[in-house]
Amino acid sequence: MDDSTLANPTANPVTTTTYIVTIIDSNGCMNTDTTTISIFAITSSDDTSQCLGDSTQLFVTTISGLSPYNYQWSPVLGLSDASSANPFANPPATTTYSVTVTDGNGCAEVVDITVIINDPPTTGFTFTLTPSCEGLLAEFENLTMGATDYVWNFGDGETSTEENPTHEFTYEELMNVTLVASGNMKC
Repeated sequence: MDDSTLANPTANPVTTTTYIVTIIDSNGCMNTDTTTISIFAITSSDDTSQCLGDSTQLFVTTISGLSPYNYQWSPVLGLSDASSANPFANPPATTTYSVTVTDGNGCAEVVDITVIINDPPTTGFTFTLTPSCEGLLAEFENLTMGATDYVWNFGDGETSTEENPTHEFTYEELMNVTLVASGNMKC
């Protein structure tokens, strides 16, 4: 409060605050009243990362203000409910969502939450075959971009988590090799 001795002081509280006003007239008569200044505030979930195609729930919480509360999210693309306090977000690309929350007094607050989309890695590999006494020795070269984890399936019950494995196939064996790669977010 700027000056509590003024008839009309200015108050700028950061939280909801109740002020007690006491008036004493020239005859010594006293009267007391209270006034409450309500501060409307919201909090939200932090920015988040997810894989393309995944869904994340966004959160907005009212700290103070008068109910009912109205929620309006923008853009609406990828949201389960643009008028919910906690919609699920499944955007096709990195998106910053803004939510405007309005309380029963008509006070409004806006907060932004960014959903970062992590693209899946681009997988690929080549191989070189070398004849050996027992079969064909395959040396694999991993060409994957944006991955940190690899699972190779050689189609014969054997697997490897090496980045560039080797594997020996028998001469009669069909070579059916698959590579599953994932990045930091397990995309």
